[in-house]
Amino acid sequence: MKKNWLVFLLLATYANSFSQTADFSFSTDSSSHCEPYTTTFTQTCSGNPRGFIWNFGNNQRGSDPVETVSYTAGTYSITLTALYANTAISITKTLTVNPTPIIILRGSKNYLCKPGTIVFTATGNPSSTNYEWNFGDGSAVENTAGNTIAHPYADYGSFTASVKVATSFGCSASSNYVIRVSKFGITGTMSLDHGCVPAITDFNVSSDLPPGDAPSNYSWTFGDNSSINFGEANSISHRYTSTDSITTANVVISSTQGCSNQFNFPAFAFGTPPSNTIVKTALPKDTFCSSEIIKFYCSASKANAYLWQFSDSTRSISTDTFMTHRYRILGTESNIVTPFFNGCAGNKDSVIIFIKGVIASFNYNNLCNNKTAFQFHNYSLGNVTHFEWEFSDMPMLKDSIHFSVPHIFPVTGSFVAALSLADSTTGCIDHLIFNIYTAVPSLSRSTNNLCKDSLVTYSVSNTYPANAGYKYEFFVNGNMINNGGDSILNYHPSIHGSFAEYVVIKDAVAGTCSDTLQLSGNTIVKGPVVDFTSPPILCVDKAFSFTNNSYPFYAADAIATWRWNYGDNKQDSVKNPLPHLYRAAANYYVTLTATDINGCAQSVKKIITAAPLPKIIAFPAEVTICGLRDTAMLTGYTIDSLLWLPSTSISCTSCDTTRAYPAVTTSYIAQATNRFGCQNYDTCLVKVFSPFHIKVFPSDTALCTGLTVPLTLNTTGIISWTPVTYLSNGSIRNPLASPLADISYTVTVKDSAGCYSDSAVSKIHLYPLPAVKAGDDKVLPYNTAFTINPIYSPGVTSYLWEPTATLSCSNCPSVSGIATKSTKYTVKTTSKNGCKSSDDIIIYVACEKSNLLLPTAFTPNGNGLNDNFYPITRGYRTIKTFLIFNRRGNKVFERQNFSPNIPSLGWDGIIKNAETVSSSEVFAWYLEAECEQGQTIVSKGTVVLVR
Repeated sequence: MKKNWLVFLLLATYANSFSQTADFSFSTDSSSHCEPYTTTFTQTCSGNPRGFIWNFGNNQRGSDPVETVSYTAGTYSITLTALYANTAISITKTLTVNPTPIIILRGSKNYLCKPGTIVFTATGNPSSTNYEWNFGDGSAVENTAGNTIAHPYADYGSFTASVKVATSFGCSASSNYVIRVSKFGITGTMSLDHGCVPAITDFNVSSDLPPGDAPSNYSWTFGDNSSINFGEANSISHRYTSTDSITTANVVISSTQGCSNQFNFPAFAFGTPPSNTIVKTALPKDTFCSSEIIKFYCSASKANAYLWQFSDSTRSISTDTFMTHRYRILGTESNIVTPFFNGCAGNKDSVIIFIKGVIASFNYNNLCNNKTAFQFHNYSLGNVTHFEWEFSDMPMLKDSIHFSVPHIFPVTGSFVAALSLADSTTGCIDHLIFNIYTAVPSLSRSTNNLCKDSLVTYSVSNTYPANAGYKYEFFVNGNMINNGGDSILNYHPSIHGSFAEYVVIKDAVAGTCSDTLQLSGNTIVKGPVVDFTSPPILCVDKAFSFTNNSYPFYAADAIATWRWNYGDNKQDSVKNPLPHLYRAAANYYVTLTATDINGCAQSVKKIITAAPLPKIIAFPAEVTICGLRDTAMLTGYTIDSLLWLPSTSISCTSCDTTRAYPAVTTSYIAQATNRFGCQNYDTCLVKVFSPFHIKVFPSDTALCTGLTVPLTLNTTGIISWTPVTYLSNGSIRNPLASPLADISYTVTVKDSAGCYSDSAVSKIHLYPLPAVKAGDDKVLPYNTAFTINPIYSPGVTSYLWEPTATLSCSNCPSVSGIATKSTKYTVKTTSKNGCKSSDDIIIYVACEKSNLLLPTAFTPNGNGLNDNFYPITRGYRTIKTFLIFNRRGNKVFERQNFSPNIPSLGWDGIIKNAETVSSSEVFAWYLEAECEQGQTIVSKGTVVLVR
């Protein structure tokens, strides 16, 4: 078989796609796609798309990664647009769904009254050259090129024939046709099936032959050995003269198509009138007391049934010759019997009897104010010469005085009330009894204070026996809740309030009073009245606010606890919860349960809908245009309604694709709105570059040689300085210029989009620095006078000496002083252009041993005078080593590399182990000192520590 496969057409558009690809797959259950065809599309795009837009080609759209769609026959273009951060990539595939053939199977007949052949025809638009036939009778499947076939059915039964066709695409269809092969149905009636011979009965039959067939002959058999009667009518009359039972009467119907069936009439018989009818009583007497059950006897020749008619208007039919009857009337009674033989009545006979004596009859009622007090009313018949009332609660006390009698029974129990009668003349007696029930029932309840919807049980105790036939009607708040024989009622009150309850107990005997049992006090049904309100539907990004409208039905029953179930596995236990935000769009059942201080809990459940947000993706996320001349193409992808905001400087505010031409940088918002009114947003930033004019600071300046000037622009962008000579950076907004000669800089600025550029010039003129030579460094003995005479270049206008403490002048060209310590002197000069320069000269004090002094004794007694032993120097920079030894040669003090002339850095008389010298003692010292010029002087000596 030729198979039609999907034809795929790939139409992919790549726009700045960064090698992303869009693709999708779909599920299939067969190689042929036949209508109705349902498939699941699954995106298989590379990367991580932000979203999807499906167009399924059948007016359906979608936005989920996986979508399921149904198709009818046709060719469809399915497009998936994958939405990335800055681009959309589409792919289109073509799906062809082939039509499923239409086939209808018909038969020449759907019913055969006997095995035979049916011609089948398949109609429709199968476009097939092969028909596969299955006749449903176990025969082999047949294949034909034509759409017609004949098939013989050999047996009776019900068969389902079918035909299957398939197109060249592999799509198939089938159709069924039910055939019934059975004898046709017959129904028949007869006008008379019993009575006296000769009897003429009319037979009538009807048949349900299939259309196109009709009865052709009726063959009647009457079952009385008469000849078979053949005819074409469906009715016939026959005269029966025999009294034999007819069991074989039937009719055979033959049809024009050769079918036949037989109908058998039910057995029947006719008879002759019975004779010699005799009716009598079984006992040889004709007078009876009313309390007796009389047995009658009847005989008649050939009788097989008797109709008994009693003078008290009762009738009875029997096949037995005996019949019993009791009369509840007095007087002469005539009893007539008619014998029958197969429904043929014979001669009647009768018997006269006399009913004598008395008939006991009474009824009763009780008193509603005393239900144990009964009044018995005697309606007995006959010559009552003696009567006697007897009650089972007082068996020894019989009443023969009061014809109608009152009686009070015990408060509870089952009793018998009996009336006995006697006729002394006839000697007849009669007896009648009734069962009497008394009780003192009481009504109770399991609780008189309960929660709504909980159980309360109403019970009637000390009640009447179950077989007494009493009914219990329970009433709650005036409404009948139950009416039956059960004396216990389990009830769940469904409303709050205070309710009165009672039960009415009714006797089955008319005239007796009912028991009405009223409970003392009402039953209190309490608990919270629970209700809340909330919006029925909100968008999933909006929080639902719930307003708790619950309150205790009885103000004193304060609500103790609250339980909110939001339907999303989240719960809360406060009265007024904070707004609740659902994370997913769905329908949620919200339940509020309130429990009061008595533990009564009530709940209310409501459904709310968190509606989904529309899906919207807009791009490009950011685009740059040159102002005044360019536009930006913006695209919003959504399956819902779209609106661009703001509505200014944009070609279309509701189009999927629009052009924006703002004058300044603007964020355009793509707003999608779905059928729920929910909105979602995405943003496209349109960056606008406008023409600009740059300025450079300074644009024209002068500075002294060796100095640096900062250059600054009034804008940013792509910056280029030329030349870059003497610049700290040639591509920044604020470079530093350190020229060594006059120079002009040109700066060019372009925006990052390449839209616009501008240039500016900065000129720098250079002034020379003044020249100064302070002279060579000098080494002089301590306290020697000196003069410094520097050499200056022309144009120097001012002088400044540092330090000035030991000099004769601070702003003179030449200065003098006394060398008391080595000092570096600096002279700073300023030219007429304000340029500055300087030079240094060092006056050293000569480094001689005579300038290294240490005392010969010190007194470390803490009085602040001569407490430390330390070097006193002139012209020395550093004391490299200072050691103190005792007379035994042990080192007691050491210090390295410290400045001279500082008492605290000397020896305070404490030896290394923190011991104090207790008496005067001589110590040796050793010292290495470094001069200002760098040479080292070594000196030794002794010192006396005085105590």
